[in-house]
Amino acid sequence: MRISIDATAVPLNPTGVGRFVIELAHALSKYQDLSIDLLVRKNDSQDWQIDVPTAAEESTAGVHMHYLAPKKRLLRLGWEQVGLPRLLKSLNTDVHHSPHYTVPLLSKSAIAVTVHDLIFFDYPQWYQTSKVLLLRAALYGAVYKADAVVCDSKYTADRLLKLCSKQDGRAYGLDRLLSGLESKLESRLYVVHLGVDTSRFTPIEPFFGYDDAQLKTLGVKPPYIAFVGMVEPRKDVPTLVKAFGMIQKQFKDLTLVIAGLKGWGSAEEEFRRALNSLSEPDRVKRLGYIPNEAVVSLLRKASAVVYPSLAEGFGLPALEALSCGAPLITTRGSAMEEVGLDAALLVDPGNVQQLSQAIESVVADSSDKPLLSERTKRGLDIAQSHSWDACARGYMEIYRKLS
Repeated sequence: MRISIDATAVPLNPTGVGRFVIELAHALSKYQDLSIDLLVRKNDSQDWQIDVPTAAEESTAGVHMHYLAPKKRLLRLGWEQVGLPRLLKSLNTDVHHSPHYTVPLLSKSAIAVTVHDLIFFDYPQWYQTSKVLLLRAALYGAVYKADAVVCDSKYTADRLLKLCSKQDGRAYGLDRLLSGLESKLESRLYVVHLGVDTSRFTPIEPFFGYDDAQLKTLGVKPPYIAFVGMVEPRKDVPTLVKAFGMIQKQFKDLTLVIAGLKGWGSAEEEFRRALNSLSEPDRVKRLGYIPNEAVVSLLRKASAVVYPSLAEGFGLPALEALSCGAPLITTRGSAMEEVGLDAALLVDPGNVQQLSQAIESVVADSSDKPLLSERTKRGLDIAQSHSWDACARGYMEIYRKLS
């Protein structure tokens, strides 16, 4: 079977969806009967670290890199609709996998598309109007065209079905367009959870002193609370900062460490306002993007890992925290709750008081410690059941149905 995977939107420093594409390609490359065409941007310097077959093996199973897509987003979207269908025909592709919402509408190959979240429907104020309109149109085009629509979580799948109902579509002026789409989608809708590399995200450091050395390079010293992710509106980092401010006096040595790319728009502005409201703002350490090795150490040594997200499609960083044995605090009512199950301490999204109390209960040396230990054990069990190999098996089942 020959499949192609669109990796043209994976950035140089991949997070979230980018990590999903790379890890899925790694896991799929182990299948001897599968030939993978990985489509990337022209002159892409990304180190994919996937075994690429030699010229003599080009006709056999393996991973084949194609550096063809334009680097600029708009040109890339145009290439997807015009150039990609021709490429897939020339490659004799059985199944094309689009992991970024958009699909080549004119392609004759079977198509699987992954829908990670629907935040641009539920919270359009967090995005530019032009991007919201583009994403919505792309999503409905993908749902119409794709032979398989795959969601990272049941939460997202249920929301997608509702969005494709005539009743919900009326709210977006799409009731005629969506007529009959919900029933058509049900037979093509799948849920495949993302995975975690439990050989890397583990509670055991490679050797004594490894984590301390990693933290030293970051300028971080325990005890601390950790957040890893971009400071974007849906992550609600300002609420975390305010909650930390409420316990600063109680835990005088505790710091809040925020690692991840700089956000945009109101997210950064609200973060700065929350930071300036603290009595000791210097106890919040902003690291920016950090290497993968340092992420593991940061999670492993944290007194608590907190993800106060208002909305998520899956919550991969939460799963990685559980795999490191870190006490996890996150929000209920989204995919984060589906992933964390009973291993995470849950609070209402946007509730500063609840979040502050949850952090206090985890950090403090109290009678809750046995419960926290049980949650840690449960978190490790959950992480073990969410491997990238399991994710690849789920996608292989879908590919085989379509080929």
